[in-house]
Amino acid sequence: MQINQVILIDDDEVVNFFDKMVLSKLGLKDSEIQIYNNVASALRYLDQVQTNVDRNLNGIILLDIQMPDLDGWDFLKMYEQLNQELRNHYKLIILTSDKHEYAEEKSEYHHLIHEFIHKPLTLPVFQQIIDTSITH
Repeated sequence: MQINQVILIDDDEVVNFFDKMVLSKLGLKDSEIQIYNNVASALRYLDQVQTNVDRNLNGIILLDIQMPDLDGWDFLKMYEQLNQELRNHYKLIILTSDKHEYAEEKSEYHHLIHEFIHKPLTLPVFQQIIDTSITH
């Protein structure tokens, strides 16, 4: 099964621009990449699509933890309330500068988090994320 949607949730526009370029190099079309600069807009999108989930959806959510206003942990609390069918179509990956500082939170949300990835993301790391998501 091929990845057909990536949702980037990061408040840094430069990071989002770079990540979109890398994803495009891996073969994703612009229409398959959704970019949200804040948690609230990403959750609005997911809330809208949860009522009519595409059975062929195979997506990845790349979530930055440290953002102003609502952060990645706030996203996880609200994402957990979305329907299970929608969540089954996504692998949620946390983007962080320090994987170790989140051990306690990770245990609380282990059922939602596919993995923690160190920033910055590179072409090989994106390729590994996609390859891992396809096989799991």
